[in-house]
Formats: sequence, structure tokens, C-alpha cells
Amino acid sequence: MNKNIKHTKHTSLIKPYHGIYGRREWTFIGAPCDVIHTYCNALINTYTQYKMSFVDAAHQSDDQRKVNSALNYVDNISHNTLEWEGGFDTYKAHSVLNEQDIVLVNGNHFKGNNQIVFIHPKKKKSLQKKLDRLTSVRLFILCEGEEKIWDFLEAGYSEVPVAKFENKEEQHSFFNGEFAATIAPLCGLALVGGKSTRMGEDKSQLDYHGLPQKEYVKKIMASHVDMVYISDARSKEKSNEVLVDTFTGLGPFGGILSAFRRFPERAFLVIACDLPLVNEEAVQYLISKRNPSKVATTFLNPQTGFADPLFTIWEPKSYLILLQFLVQGYACPRKVLINSDVELLDLPNENWLRNANTPEERSAIEKLLA
Repeated sequence: MNKNIKHTKHTSLIKPYHGIYGRREWTFIGAPCDVIHTYCNALINTYTQYKMSFVDAAHQSDDQRKVNSALNYVDNISHNTLEWEGGFDTYKAHSVLNEQDIVLVNGNHFKGNNQIVFIHPKKKKSLQKKLDRLTSVRLFILCEGEEKIWDFLEAGYSEVPVAKFENKEEQHSFFNGEFAATIAPLCGLALVGGKSTRMGEDKSQLDYHGLPQKEYVKKIMASHVDMVYISDARSKEKSNEVLVDTFTGLGPFGGILSAFRRFPERAFLVIACDLPLVNEEAVQYLISKRNPSKVATTFLNPQTGFADPLFTIWEPKSYLILLQFLVQGYACPRKVLINSDVELLDLPNENWLRNANTPEERSAIEKLLA
């Protein structure tokens, strides 16, 4: 036995980026809570293209639950609420807030990443007691006649930008850039791992466009995404571009999950190799309609009446949702789309989603391409 090999107790996994509460969080500290509430509400109303949540604490108990069960779900018509006993730790927060693009945190009550620090005269002493919460200060905002940040902050944060509270344009410019940076990079994922039982030969090797279909799918995506990966459950090849299924026996569902397991912070434009009429125009169109705030951007297939999961952009937030469906006994990516918050597009060209799974279907498509 090689004594130099370090023993690890658990499987090494690539962890997605998370703050304490959400995928991307911003913490507001140093002003009275009503100022923070108003400021965060203004951000939410301004950046409506993002899903935002707010993490706060009550100053006093206000238990108005009608039923004292361990967990209550209430349909309030305009919104829904969940109330439960027990804590709201990091792991529960990541699950509950998974679909939120940005989580805003009241830093007067909680620690959180990416602090926006108000220089407010009413909170000077309070802020001095909470310096341990200033771990990643991104912006100072000067309030009510304050002209500079306080002396006890100057030494450690001299490089942090400073804006006056009334200068909304400067603050909007800051948040525009920061929030846009939360959009995940887009990669391509060509699904080639099927058994091709009905076709009788490997569908990924069929030649519709002068080269194997697998290579064609890579080609039409290559100039529009950061990187193209091949999802192949059968592959023995060791390559940076080949993603072998680590969720085995699940078909396309396992291929998509395996891609996220390897790259949990990337979005994937998924194209199955049995869609030979998907072309570069289709790829460009789908990308132009991408809504990163949704779980996925997908087409409504008029032939089935459902979203089609195999020509779809899957966002990073879909990873946890896919896993949750799997735990409940479902391995159908279409079912995930049907029951999730997706950007559902009308299909401009019905041929884009035309499958070729049998020799007859292949022959019909070849006639269209002739």
C-alpha cells in the first residue's frame, strides 16, 4: 500500500458557489432597518428581470399562526407562505432559495457575503460592534450629510468604492455590472449516449450534413457557447470534452445531471443527436431567447403539447430540481420542465424537434435535406 496516498473519507465533489443563504447574495448593513427595507425594495422593483429574495428577522415575536403544526403552508391568494418550527440553516436555505438569482440580506441581523455598508450616523456604534461581519465589502454608501467613511474603516477598505446615497445613477451602474455577472456561462452539451436500438446503428455517427451527427451538433454550437461537451454514457475515452455518465441507467436525464455534477456553475444548451434538423439558426434563436432567471428556456413541441427537454437551455438552478425529482422516483426531464418555472417558447420551425429514431424516420428526414 502506498502510504503517501492521502485517505479521504468522502467522495470529492465540485461544490456550486453559494453564499450563506443563496447562490448570489448581497448583505446590507449599517443603516436602520427601515432604510435597508426601503433600499432593498427599490432594488427589487428596479431589477425585475431577476428573481430576488429578502432575508430578515423580526424585532419581536408575532406568532399569528392559526394552526400550531410543525410546518404550515398557506395560500394567501396573492402569495404563498411556509412557516415552520426549527432553524433556517445554510443547507435548508440553499434548498429553499435555490431558484432565486439574488438574495438580499439584512446585515443588521445576519452575516452574509458581499456587504453594502451604509455610513449612517444612527448606526456608527452598532457598526463598530459588527466589524467581524465585514468580510467582503463591495460598496460604501454615504448617508445624511456624511462626507467620508469613518476612521475605523479607512485602513482596511481604502480600495472599496464609495457613493453618496442621493447619487442613484452611480449605485445603479454598480449593481448593473454586479448583477449581470451572476448569469452563468453557457456551454453546449451534445447527448449521444442512447443505445440506438430502434435505429439499428449508432445515431450519433449517422451522416446527414457531410459529417457524423455528433460532430455536426458540436459544430453548430461551437461559435455560440463557451465550450461544447459530449455526453456519452458508453464512452471509454478520456478527454476533456467527453462527459461520461456518473448517473447511470437514466438516459438523457443522467447525462444532464452528470454535466451539472462536473460543472455546477455552468448553464447547458442541450441538443440530442437524434434531432438532425436542429441547425445553427435554431441554436442562435434559442440562445437569443434565453432567460437565465428561469429554470430553463425551452420550446413547446406542438406535436406532443409539452416542452421538449432535448433542445433546451438548462440553468444551474435546475441541478437541484433535477435531483429532487430523481429522489421522488422520476427520471424524465420533460416532467421537470412541465412542473418548473421555465421560459416556454413557441416553436418557429416544427422540423427543429423532428426526431430520427428509426430507419423510416431517418429516410424521411434525408428527403427533406436533399
